[in-house]
Amino acid sequence: MMARGGQRTFGILAGGGSLPLEIAVSVRARGASVHIVAFRNEADADFSDFPLTWVYWGQVGAILAAFSKAKCTDLVIVGSVSRPDLGRLRPDFGLFAALPSALRILAAGGDDSVLRGVTKFFEQKGYCVVGPGDVAPELLIGPGPLGVGKPSAEDDATIAHGLRLLEALSPYDVGQTVVVSEDLSVEAIEGIEGTDAMLSRVAEGRRASQNLLAGGRGFLIKAPKRGQDMRVDLPAIGPDTVKNATEANLKGLALQAGHVLAANKQQLIANADAQGVIVVGVMRDAPAVRAPDEVQGRDSGARVEIISQLKPRKVFSADSALGTQVLQAVSAFGTGGAVVVTRGHVLGIETGEDIEALCQRIARRKQWGAAHWSRRRGVVVVRDEKNVTLDVVAAIDEAGFAGLAVMVGSSSQGIDPGCLAAINAAGLSAARVEGADLGRGSA
Repeated sequence: MMARGGQRTFGILAGGGSLPLEIAVSVRARGASVHIVAFRNEADADFSDFPLTWVYWGQVGAILAAFSKAKCTDLVIVGSVSRPDLGRLRPDFGLFAALPSALRILAAGGDDSVLRGVTKFFEQKGYCVVGPGDVAPELLIGPGPLGVGKPSAEDDATIAHGLRLLEALSPYDVGQTVVVSEDLSVEAIEGIEGTDAMLSRVAEGRRASQNLLAGGRGFLIKAPKRGQDMRVDLPAIGPDTVKNATEANLKGLALQAGHVLAANKQQLIANADAQGVIVVGVMRDAPAVRAPDEVQGRDSGARVEIISQLKPRKVFSADSALGTQVLQAVSAFGTGGAVVVTRGHVLGIETGEDIEALCQRIARRKQWGAAHWSRRRGVVVVRDEKNVTLDVVAAIDEAGFAGLAVMVGSSSQGIDPGCLAAINAAGLSAARVEGADLGRGSA
């Protein structure tokens, strides 16, 4: 645990959930001092036994001052947070002093990029940013079953399929979680909405189908992306994850051993056993695809042809090309009819829902730094031009996206003229994308 000599004082930048408090208790039990800086309207644990400073989003100066006054040497950044609405920030002088860094961080948009920027910011201030799993290893999921339930050989095949899908998605900064049914169909891929909302979507979809066991109960599979900074973005589950998995009628949860945190672990295990839900730590094979840093910034080789009257910004073409890569990566798993990409970040992938529902799902969320959708941004990339309908165009328009792109092949006939007219009338952009050098997943 000790990365520096002498007395260490840990600062904990706390979001929601029980993990910040559990880590504080663990750190203090190991003989180190703790000071917690908690975000108002985010952190919800009882920190009354610890030195505590409350801050609002934007109070960078207050955060730094609290850690400095407490003589913190190391920082742990942990807990759930919502993406802040920039219109509701309460900035202090420290934010304005750090404005160039803050703008660069927020401009990155995606979770990985934002968290890397936050880590670098604190490191430049002289702090050693350490991971929750490093200071409280007992909170990590270990190998094997956590409770009484154990996966069968058939379950192992389902889990392995999910891990291969996560591997294929790893270069593209998509979510850390998928749901795979026992017939190996992909029911959900986590996007910007997070794990709990994804499980709610699975439950709603299963209820709507009126056949909850059509493809078998299946598993939630969670693992970090390759190249992910495990100090500030370690995946986590808790008792609520078990509850939501039960409501979705899943058989179990499979988590990469040593790389996923368990909040309130004893309660989690008790709930899982009571509900008959398997919770198991699994090992993951060596990477079979390019690491994220090898993919980001590469020219995909895609040819993007703008076919709308409105000529979009340059980022539209780059997002369109990235979307084709993502769709090709998931095609080997029999899923992915469309994907939403904004500023180089994948916000959601269609998995069994229609494109209109995908647009609505993403429109309800926002990226870091996007207080609202006042300016059109983002492209919906569609695998098959036959799926571009007037209803899809209307959904893209209503969601505030900049437009759509369609993957095309040698037999493509083009977007329906009526749909193209609707695109132009709505002031949207449209493109055809072909010939991408695509990273293909292996199912």
